[in-house]
Amino acid sequence: MLSLDYLRQSFSIGIVIFDKEFNILCVNETIERILGFRLTEGVSSSLPELHSKEAFYKITQMIKEAQFAGKSDNYILKILSQKEKKDIILLGKVFTLNGKYKENFIALLYDLTDILIGENKTIIKLPAYEGKDLLLLDIEEIDYLKAAGNYTDIYVCNEKYLSPLPMGKFEKKLDTSNFMRIHRSFIVNLKKIKKLSRERGKYFVLLQNGHKLPISRNRLKISLEKFGLK
Repeated sequence: MLSLDYLRQSFSIGIVIFDKEFNILCVNETIERILGFRLTEGVSSSLPELHSKEAFYKITQMIKEAQFAGKSDNYILKILSQKEKKDIILLGKVFTLNGKYKENFIALLYDLTDILIGENKTIIKLPAYEGKDLLLLDIEEIDYLKAAGNYTDIYVCNEKYLSPLPMGKFEKKLDTSNFMRIHRSFIVNLKKIKKLSRERGKYFVLLQNGHKLPISRNRLKISLEKFGLK
């Protein structure tokens, strides 16, 4: 479980200070080193310019939470692709400032790359919410993933956890020898499959936990090949 205290004690922290119009006022050396981003005197930079619409929407929601409680309850996870290197995974949280700077906000960014991504560049732990904290779920224990809009439901031992990353992000980082997309809504851990069944012309996988997941038509051929049936 990742609490704020643990994050502060265990990771170098990137700092971004911005105003209520989302203009970036200041960044620290960690942001410059990790992201290669530097503020240039006389050139304005704003959060909407640097994020996708989806990511910026999440940021605005976190700002609203911070305005109400002093800090955001939720986190934002951002994956930054790098050629021939591990992708960078950053965890961000927003806080309000006090005194004469109360109109401004501070975002703290923690680099989780080394604990989420293995040496072979595949993901080894999946981040998911547990209340206001963030769990890191061991990849071997995952039964399957289910798409939930811009989020992902992660099923582990009959428990369901919500991850702030979309399933498509996970698909690109999972070890394909152990995980496979069988449907637009499902990625399954192949080691958790008990049997393959066919009902009324449709195929399903039955998992060890008793859950039954459909195999879509456009994923059927590759799925049967994976199971050695075609």
